[in-house]
Amino acid sequence: MAVYQIKKILTPSRLSSLVLLGLVLWGVYPFINGMGCDFPFEINNEAYHIVGSCKDGTLKYATLFKKTGTVSIRKDLYGVIGHKVIAIRLDRRLFVAPKPGFSNLDDVLAEYNYTSDLVRQYYWGKGASENNEYFFLQKSKYQTEGDPSLLFKVLTDGRIAFIAPND
Repeated sequence: MAVYQIKKILTPSRLSSLVLLGLVLWGVYPFINGMGCDFPFEINNEAYHIVGSCKDGTLKYATLFKKTGTVSIRKDLYGVIGHKVIAIRLDRRLFVAPKPGFSNLDDVLAEYNYTSDLVRQYYWGKGASENNEYFFLQKSKYQTEGDPSLLFKVLTDGRIAFIAPND
């Protein structure tokens, strides 16, 4: 009797709607969770200087590529699921000061080993110290050639997301 009632309630169209709703929620969840972000950050090393912040699911930052003199200002949609960060470009402005050997954006991206300019994926973790030290790791597309992945170390006060693992 219970099986008959389940079959009557769960028609094929209702089942497909339920599956579609589940897939949509699974795809949107990281960005809803990312709306809980509220942190400033700054990264400065030999290759680039990045200054930015994340607020209400929007990541805004400016990057000075020291080797080329190019400045990129970006606005990304920010999502977090577990230890994975997803950043989808919403807007980008480039201010290029070309140097010899760098003729376009593809050369700049290749020089800094970015895997994609539209969607970027990072793995993050919290440092062992008492202060708010976070690590963001982006895999290099040249890993097979011996290039290391890009590791960003960020000291910041704030929240990474609404729900973030404690480990």
